[in-house]
Amino acid sequence: MSRRRIKLIFLLVLVATASLVAVQLVLTWSPEDPLRFRITAPRTAAAEALPGIEYAVTVENTTSTTIHLIQADVFVPAKDVKPDEAANTYVSSVHIPYSASAGTPLTVIPPHSTCEVVLPLPKEFSLENLKDAHISYFSTSRSKAAIYNAVVHLRKTLPSLKLDPLFPYLAPDTHRTPLEFQ
Repeated sequence: MSRRRIKLIFLLVLVATASLVAVQLVLTWSPEDPLRFRITAPRTAAAEALPGIEYAVTVENTTSTTIHLIQADVFVPAKDVKPDEAANTYVSSVHIPYSASAGTPLTVIPPHSTCEVVLPLPKEFSLENLKDAHISYFSTSRSKAAIYNAVVHLRKTLPSLKLDPLFPYLAPDTHRTPLEFQ
């Protein structure tokens, strides 16, 4: 076999491998509406000393890629608002554990699986008040998080390269989904 043929075969294998990686990144970069939130049960009973009730919320990943949940906030439609105005009232934020050393969320949900988080509600909100509630959340896929972490690492270790024009800030994906009840 000639050198030219060996180089051509090597190049074709390299291009095919790079294409597979690129296709995987495109398919898993930013999945649409990857999570569903379902209130399953109260975790604590309302007591005089507590400011409200904590509910267990099951978060379901409906995609075939791992999702990192960054932040989730519960909103209800505002009352006494004109029909042409879109207004929502903030209720509470879902408690998402964070790594103190890395500053990253620890709520990583594998493909087609679930995890449990905590939703604290003020005493004046009951589950009846949340029948039209929705959750606005920030998430990112594993591939996007890996690229983001690599770029941050390169910026820290090689600040003289000035990577900002090449790699702009990768914002997390923003989604809105209805809050479901079990």
